[in-house]
Amino acid sequence: MFEQNDHPALKDKVEELERKARELLEISQDLPAFERNTHRILASLAMLKINLGMCDQD
Repeated sequence: MFEQNDHPALKDKVEELERKARELLEISQDLPAFERNTHRILASLAMLKINLGMCDQD
């Protein structure tokens, strides 16, 4: 695990990607396959957050 202050730019990018993915999820309601894939993206981002030690910030 990383220390709390390691790689702040990387953490910022992961948070930014998560915000964008959630925006996509909101507008993808009429496209089930797109919605499923967006959920997969969010799951992958959750794993990245765990790797970066960000899981306690949710």
